[in-house]
Amino acid sequence: MLQQLSRPTRARRTVAAAAVSVLGACGLVLVAAAPASAADDTVLTTGERLVEGDRLVSPSGRYALEVRTGELLLTERANAFVAAVELPLETGVGSVVLQGDGNLVVLSPQGGVLSSFETDGSGATAVRVQDDRNIVFSGAGGAVVADASTYQQELVLQGTALLPGDAVPGAGGTAVRMQTDGNLVLYRGTTPLWDSRTSGNPGAAAVVQADGNLVVYAADRRPLYASGSVVTGDSESIVLLEVEDTELSVKRLTAGGSDPGVPVSLWASNSRRAGDPRGTDGVLVPGDELEPGEFRTAGACTLVMQADGNLVEYCSTATGVRAVFSTGVPRGSSNSEEFVTGLAIMQPDGNFVVYRVTAFGGITGPVFDTRTRTPGSSLVVQADSNVVVYGPAGRPTWSRTTGRIG
Repeated sequence: MLQQLSRPTRARRTVAAAAVSVLGACGLVLVAAAPASAADDTVLTTGERLVEGDRLVSPSGRYALEVRTGELLLTERANAFVAAVELPLETGVGSVVLQGDGNLVVLSPQGGVLSSFETDGSGATAVRVQDDRNIVFSGAGGAVVADASTYQQELVLQGTALLPGDAVPGAGGTAVRMQTDGNLVLYRGTTPLWDSRTSGNPGAAAVVQADGNLVVYAADRRPLYASGSVVTGDSESIVLLEVEDTELSVKRLTAGGSDPGVPVSLWASNSRRAGDPRGTDGVLVPGDELEPGEFRTAGACTLVMQADGNLVEYCSTATGVRAVFSTGVPRGSSNSEEFVTGLAIMQPDGNFVVYRVTAFGGITGPVFDTRTRTPGSSLVVQADSNVVVYGPAGRPTWSRTTGRIG
């Protein structure tokens, strides 16, 4: 993730949770587009510096590293879909200089060192901002010798638009791409795992909205697809899109303070939600998770991971809806942290497990497991109301009605 600048008096932090430093303490800011500066440039060379009003811009002008009102900012200009976005990197800034040792250093107005990019010894003689948002350092021969890892990866922050051609790499070799044909697609390598089914709309873009909704808009701003994951009455939260190894997920993170709490899933691409026009499926394949609010459905029955940590199967009958299976509400945890919710995982080792999740993001337990150990197994919610773990050869190894089989 985005790497925080290092300070002389403390260890380097990461904005790896794009969440703690940038989203909490520093804050994500949506603003009107900054006017073009007469001091705009595309390269900063040895001995040159950025001062108030200067901007180091990417070739297309979409991204810029700039000093404005005493802050070092990484900015994205406004487009047809969203306002401009600012990521504050440092405050109390007077200038930024590329030193002869290759280090890009952030100085106070009095000339004291506030922080640096720790590129000393890299042989860097020039700094550029690329159109993928990354800040890169090149040597005398022009080859890249270091970078700041500021390109978007794994997390897409609220207020951000994925424009045609944009791609964000995720975990496990996945990437989400806003294709030029208007389709938003999650790939693992070249294999599509999920798509918004909005092809045929050149110029469309995907927007991660502050209200929790992931929306694909046509070029004329008509909504083509929406995740339906709207948050209401929650101004203290930050919304982000996470590119995971098996799915896309929209999550809400409590903003502010030193502990942002546990991300709450609002939507996931392989867990169908009420109102999803593509319907539902009842299968959890190896690696699939059910976070609070996510479910699998088959026929008249739904297996849902509730916010209280209880995994419950509900079935509709002629006399109403009734719970036919429950793992129970977990209480407490092994390390006395406050219990928050639960997480169900169809593990690659073949075991289906429900874990506790604590206030500080700790995963403890398990609360429940099927005690099945056949790698490659899947869990299936069946139309006959049974929930069954099947091995890769199709042999059942556990069911909710009989327990472990064999």
